[in-house]
Amino acid sequence: MGSRFSARSAATRRVSTVGRFAVAVSLLTLGFGGPVARAQDAADEEELRVFDADLGPAWIDVSAYPEDQKQAYAHFARKCCKCHTLARPINSTLRGDEWDAYVNRMSRKSGSGISPADVKVILGFLIFDSERRARTANAVDPELLPFLRVNRELSGIGRFPASLKDIRVENGSLRVAVEGDRRLDLSRFFANDDGQKLVKWTRRAPNRGEIVMEEVEPREGEEAGRVDASSDEDLLRAVAEAIGSESEPEERIELILDWLDEMIVREYREGTPETAVVLRERSGDATEFTRAFVEMARAAGVPARSRLGFVARRTAFYLHHWAEVWLDGWVPVDPYLGQLPADLTHIRLDVSEKDALASWDAGSVPGLDRLKLRVVVPDVESGEDEG
Repeated sequence: MGSRFSARSAATRRVSTVGRFAVAVSLLTLGFGGPVARAQDAADEEELRVFDADLGPAWIDVSAYPEDQKQAYAHFARKCCKCHTLARPINSTLRGDEWDAYVNRMSRKSGSGISPADVKVILGFLIFDSERRARTANAVDPELLPFLRVNRELSGIGRFPASLKDIRVENGSLRVAVEGDRRLDLSRFFANDDGQKLVKWTRRAPNRGEIVMEEVEPREGEEAGRVDASSDEDLLRAVAEAIGSESEPEERIELILDWLDEMIVREYREGTPETAVVLRERSGDATEFTRAFVEMARAAGVPARSRLGFVARRTAFYLHHWAEVWLDGWVPVDPYLGQLPADLTHIRLDVSEKDALASWDAGSVPGLDRLKLRVVVPDVESGEDEG
């Protein structure tokens, strides 16, 4: 997406992702653009699924630690996220000398950047921390819980593992290899347009391909027609409270996002309650945020529609709802994450119905629970730096 929305997106991520959830996640840069790329090897399949510690908190409150351990924690956080998420060692149940073999093994990995001096600092911190803080490998970060529960509600499984590292868009592009049931035609499952392309797909193997996400200006499409005015008093009252006297469509959308961020508590809710219920009870997950946002945007005179697809959180993708608004073209917006525009880790499914929230049917997707998504990274043998 162009610079038109970049300031809003950055500011809102600080409020919604850090302020609301109070979670500090260390992200590893993934490189893209090399001439030779590969999806992570099938040998990594088990490793992708085993490490539930990746779902735990990705930071440690060291405010009460001695000063030397605070500095050691900062060093650990910088060095220990190249091969895996920072959450993995933070939530590991290793203790004392068990850390010695782990840290030394990590330091011997190609490109780890961990020197013998680093090993000493990191090892000292991990031993100190494991004696000071209770750990559990199956702890789940509260920020991830709604994503896990919504994904299970929509697909029957908790998540779609896709990387050994935190997933992040870099250089305006993200590539994801996809393999599904032999009966699944990816060309009919994923949206395919100027912002999201299905490549390496053939009619001979319609269940395999790659999705390429790229930054574009607002996507072209059929211009939205007249927006039906709502007569719901609670909804109109919420819209009036959110936008005040603002008349510019983009500003109205930003104000509605701010209102939702401040007024609705983020927590999982089973099913899809009506907007009136959400506005009255003031809580919900991405489904409720999206439904409320779409109706508020329409009531504010801005065409909007719901969207369904996958979004990346940490090392996996989750089925997720977000929206699009008409601002001289369709612009993705994630009300739950507070993103305008929604980032490129949002992979749209081809749900043609006007209400993607109501039209999803997991039973119509062959082998959904076996669908494989893998972030594509440069081939190590090509000489490209993996990060």
